[in-house]
Amino acid sequence: YRAKRDVMLRVIREEFPKAVSVIEPKGGLYVWATLPEGVSSGPDSHFFREALRRHVLYVPGRYCYAQEKDRAKPDNQLRLCYGYIDEEPMVEGLKRLAATAHACLEGKS
Repeated sequence: YRAKRDVMLRVIREEFPKAVSVIEPKGGLYVWATLPEGVSSGPDSHFFREALRRHVLYVPGRYCYAQEKDRAKPDNQLRLCYGYIDEEPMVEGLKRLAATAHACLEGKS
């Protein structure tokens, strides 16, 4: 999994807008990406719809948090899985997601 994680991180660093940050995992099967504040990644968001239009699916980060009293779930995170997907389609999907991020952060679709 380390090789696929490294490919995912490389593509994100090369293709995604610099305003998108990532956490480099030390294990597991996911990379967490964070969009700038105010850019929603939720299922009703412009970002999510644009990703789907480009035939890319990710897990909105809000689904990965337990509800806490008096604390809102983050609405600008994406959980990206590298565990089950082969490298070639993963790279293609990440490039499409990068195009989504560029379009949405620049206010274009």
